[in-house]
Amino acid sequence: MSNYSVETIPWRAYREITRVIIGNSVTTIGNYAFSSCPLTEVTSLACTPPVTGVNIFQHVDISACTLKVPGVSLEPYQAADTWEDFGTIEALAPVGNYSAVICYGSSYTDANFTEPIDAAGVYYAALANSAGCDSIVRLNLTLSPHGVTGS
Repeated sequence: MSNYSVETIPWRAYREITRVIIGNSVTTIGNYAFSSCPLTEVTSLACTPPVTGVNIFQHVDISACTLKVPGVSLEPYQAADTWEDFGTIEALAPVGNYSAVICYGSSYTDANFTEPIDAAGVYYAALANSAGCDSIVRLNLTLSPHGVTGS
């Protein structure tokens, strides 16, 4: 399927749209916005569920669709008009996934993991933006067996 911006969606494209990503600054979605689209998945990056116009999902079986939202926003979406009608509402997966290697006896810190970590393992950090929404980063930390990092 092609990628379209809001300004450039040709009418024929509506028959192709199966997945939609709603940006984090969207506060309102107009009447009939996704009417008759064969949607299977909607991702909303907005912390607060956008206010919905009349019949935005008319002729769409949203009970068979998955709605993905920021983790801290699960309950608000589950209680919001229109959004509550989705068959599955789930938290978005981690947005960052990276690995690091440290030497035995040293520790690891960065902007996401400010407390020193000195053991191999998988670590998660939840980050909050000014709106209170979260992002999750995953760190896979390993110890260098030879006391040398890098390739």
